[in-house]
Amino acid sequence: MKNLIRGVGFFVGLLYVAPASAQIYLPTNLPPYTLVGNLRGIGAPGYAVTMSELATALNNQGVTSPDGTIRSNISGAPGPAADNTISAVLDKLFGTTQGTVIYRGTNTAGWSALPPGPAGQFLSTNGPNANPSWANLPISGLSNSLGADVSLNSIGAYFAGPSITQGTSGTWSVTATATVLDTAGAASFNCRITDGINVVASSRSASVAASASVSISLSGLITSPAANLRLECADTSNTGGFMKANASGSLHDTMITAIRLGN
Repeated sequence: MKNLIRGVGFFVGLLYVAPASAQIYLPTNLPPYTLVGNLRGIGAPGYAVTMSELATALNNQGVTSPDGTIRSNISGAPGPAADNTISAVLDKLFGTTQGTVIYRGTNTAGWSALPPGPAGQFLSTNGPNANPSWANLPISGLSNSLGADVSLNSIGAYFAGPSITQGTSGTWSVTATATVLDTAGAASFNCRITDGINVVASSRSASVAASASVSISLSGLITSPAANLRLECADTSNTGGFMKANASGSLHDTMITAIRLGN
């Protein structure tokens, strides 16, 4: 049997309650504490509307929100929507730990949060189809010192000093120091850092008298060295020149150092 409802007609938001002269037929009994209405936003048959649904509809009618807010519920339990800042919504979704990085994952994973990494690590992108991650800086270093004096006994010819075996990949910061002298008299010296093909750095200096030493410092960058990096020097004045290994007594008078900066 159908139920007949009569009542006084009035509008409540989108809900219409029929006047006494009208009749609304329902196929079943209404649940407790419900009204007949249509809250779908389009013309449609009426249905049972709970008081909570009605309150939500009335709350959302004509409501404006402050700029920079999102109407949402971040209370941790079911409840009415409120105006929340974007920061508060992000805190709800991803947490409040300082240093957290938000990134886009797969279509299934959606947006995710990367917790802070250990101090000193850097953020690695890992390419367009992978998630970012924290990684250690790809830095490594090599160093070598001259073990014995090297004679520069051909005027203008370069003689090899200390070298390092760094491989042929990566970008390297290279520094070198050469201690040189000429036992025959004042002399001029050329020194360079090279991989045998490319000159990374070069310099020229002169001593003021026989056996007076001079220190020459060099530095430069090189990517993908062709071969081992080495320090070379030439005496351009006499045949009595030397690269010195231990003129100071501290064993590292002529040396080369390379630090790898990246892949």
